[in-house]
Formats: sequence, structure tokens, C-alpha cells
Amino acid sequence: MTDMQLLSYEPAPGRAPAPTHGETPAVITLPEPDMAGGMPLMKALALRASTREFSDAPLLPATLGALLWAADGVNRPANGGRTAPSAHAFKEIDIYAVLPYGSLSV
Repeated sequence: MTDMQLLSYEPAPGRAPAPTHGETPAVITLPEPDMAGGMPLMKALALRASTREFSDAPLLPATLGALLWAADGVNRPANGGRTAPSAHAFKEIDIYAVLPYGSLSV
């Protein structure tokens, strides 16, 4: 999609976002995702199955960064395009990661 195809919408009157409460969370620097890693899409779909495995081991920063990028990362920096689709570029997806030292909102 090009910038010419995007429609502009104004926020609904009286529907401004609520102000934030509390302290601003600390910024967590995560490594860039490894774009060369992983398996081909069709193989990933063929092997896909739901499982549950719990562990007390923390996620590695690289794993957390890759998960957050896959969920809603910017993959087209020129226009802010993301990995998750968004009708009219509203970017309405909110992602929260709860960590031992607090939560992270993406």
C-alpha cells in the first residue's frame, strides 16, 4: 500500500485517549530479530500444534525481542508498516509483556 492509498480519519469527537497514570516505565533495549532464522512458512504451518510447556527460566532478551517483533514489529520503516495488519493503519493492537521487574507495553 502506498501513502496515496491511505485514507485519513480524524478521531471521533470527545473520544481522546485517557491520560496515562503512574510512572513512565523504563525503556528495555532488546536485540534486533534474526531475519535469517526460522523455517519456511509452509513447513511451519505443517508442523504447527498447540502445546503447553512451563518453566521458571526467564526468556532470553533475543527471544523476547523476536516474539514482540513478530507480534507487531515495524517491518516497513519508510511508512511505519507493521507485521500485523491494521485497517486504515489505525495500529489498534496493544501488546503487554509481564516481566519479573514489571510490565512492558508495546
